[in-house]
Amino acid sequence: MIVRKNLKSSLLETYSWFIVIPWSIVVGCLLLLGIFHIQHNQQKMVKNEARANFNKDQSLRFWSATHGGVYVPITEETPPNPYLGHVKDRDIKTPGTTT
Repeated sequence: MIVRKNLKSSLLETYSWFIVIPWSIVVGCLLLLGIFHIQHNQQKMVKNEARANFNKDQSLRFWSATHGGVYVPITEETPPNPYLGHVKDRDIKTPGTTT
């Protein structure tokens, strides 16, 4: 009788490992698949966001360029760009300009 109980318990342990191991492999594979799926979607979202910001900046620059640029009064905080000194009419004089 004791031998039979030990045999049943060892068979139960053996068969339970045949259930636990494949189940763990399936759960692990699904976990890895989920992680890769999340990373792929995250990369797509980051690229779309970067593309949207780039397009916004490009459209703002295009709009500004088609309207003659943006003119800012010359102050200590916003001096004229020294690299654009060769540009004709860089420093615009208007009737309200004091300098």
